[in-house]
Amino acid sequence: MDDIQIKRVVNLADLHKVYQLTHDSFVAAGLCDNQPRRMIIHHPDQDVLPETKIFLAEINNEPVGSVSFTVDNEFGLMVDSEFKTQIDRYRKFYGKVACFWRLTIHPAYQDSIKVLRVMLGTIATCLLKNQIPVCFFTFSPEHARIYEKLVNTEEVCRGRDSNELIKPEHAEVVLMKLYPDKVPDKWFSIVDDDSLN
Repeated sequence: MDDIQIKRVVNLADLHKVYQLTHDSFVAAGLCDNQPRRMIIHHPDQDVLPETKIFLAEINNEPVGSVSFTVDNEFGLMVDSEFKTQIDRYRKFYGKVACFWRLTIHPAYQDSIKVLRVMLGTIATCLLKNQIPVCFFTFSPEHARIYEKLVNTEEVCRGRDSNELIKPEHAEVVLMKLYPDKVPDKWFSIVDDDSLN
């Protein structure tokens, strides 16, 4: 496999790639139907916040993965749409919280350990760089177990995805939390810090 390049999304062309990648991944997984513009744009309000960083992984300029990271702010986090009561408890205790969201891998690379490693390395590096005491994700129940094993996420609670594009039979989500000090050291050395600026 060719080298994977990870970069921060700073223009509309790359953001468009993220929306298409999200669409293609969701459709391939059966989570939603094909959309007319071949894009899924959920939480666009979060995309424009200075506290949000969107990352795109590419091989030969073709998108293979993406993840978004938002530090808490006056407008809240995307996980507040389903789990605000739970997140507020952690805000009160820790002060600073964050979330990772829109973690997606191109359908052709779903089984690629290399792409997943870059995505998880990006997450680990962001946590360290931003000194986040705890961050949150939402996953489907079957994916939640995978991330428990890989990076030591912990289940907080379960709920339903409010995105109307998601098919009802796939709407159950697990709110997971991640403490940086519980992330295995191997994830912190995968991604060059400079590529995430």
